[in-house]
Amino acid sequence: MDMDGTVCGADHVLSPYTVEILNQLAPVGIAGVIVTGRNEKVAVATARQAGLTAPVISCNGAIVTDPTTGERLWLKHMGREEIENALRVSRECGVSVSLWTPDAWYIEEENPATDLLTILLEQPPTIRSVDEVGATQPVVKVMIGGSSSQQLDEVADVLEARIPGMRRSMPLFYEAAPKYATKAEAMQFVLGVLGVSAESVWGFGDGENDLGWLAQMGRVLVPINGRERVKAIADELIGHHAEDGVARYIADHVLG
Repeated sequence: MDMDGTVCGADHVLSPYTVEILNQLAPVGIAGVIVTGRNEKVAVATARQAGLTAPVISCNGAIVTDPTTGERLWLKHMGREEIENALRVSRECGVSVSLWTPDAWYIEEENPATDLLTILLEQPPTIRSVDEVGATQPVVKVMIGGSSSQQLDEVADVLEARIPGMRRSMPLFYEAAPKYATKAEAMQFVLGVLGVSAESVWGFGDGENDLGWLAQMGRVLVPINGRERVKAIADELIGHHAEDGVARYIADHVLG
């Protein structure tokens, strides 16, 4: 389950109803896996709130964590050339960029996109030269933010063509993980830990950064609010994320 736009509501948190439903999965032997672009801290806390014990995928696939012990099972960094290219292209496109390390995130100046990130990550950014961070820190994700969805629409083709792995995650954000450490690769790792095949898994996601891992799943379920490219691969469209679509589907078709 992806978080924002999928299992989380319009306020970007799990509703009480969703928490109640997800807590019923483990007792009946169903593994619930959080697959998110958000940071490790929030992803693990969300899994614990929902009673999920399967490995948690965060930072768009760069980190996999055991939510019961807090142990990092998988940690991948971006290459310096990847980072430099992303910074160069983002500047040419006139959009903001943030660099994430396993424990912090860095920006050069605040803007509407970073204001939203501060809420989503439950952590304020560190103001520092991103060139310096990219040259000296272990970067696990590059996130590009726009002042509006329209601004990102206008530069979408350039971002996707010139920055490998850069995909739209939310209306105001594009993001990229380390090469060979996307949500798809992290999901394969988690399936190996759990000892299950991809064909036996149902995947819930809404963003274009979910396309890779969703395509591996036995059944693809996309909220009606999902992006068009994601809805195109859905086996079934489900209820809106703001109306507990994932939880209601699980209650009716899994637990029910």
